[in-house]
Amino acid sequence: MKAKFIKLKYTAEELDGFIDGEVEIPGLIDHAWAYVKSDTVEALEANRAILIQALKVKDQTYISQTWVAKEHRTIFCYTKTFANLGAVAT
Repeated sequence: MKAKFIKLKYTAEELDGFIDGEVEIPGLIDHAWAYVKSDTVEALEANRAILIQALKVKDQTYISQTWVAKEHRTIFCYTKTFANLGAVAT
């Protein structure tokens, strides 16, 4: 997803987040990892909503059109039950 975000011309601050005083504001990369690493379906839905909200309006359909159909193959809450004992890389 990072390559896609870079291609869509998101700034480094939007991608990596920033620190506002004492508070760290997560970037798109943080939101994307939280989405992929969701350990329950409820967390997946919440993380997907946060990621979609962080995207530019014109890019929000990318997640629903491209990634929702692939979630059962890529998101941790589904892959942790695979025969490779939940390893996140093969």
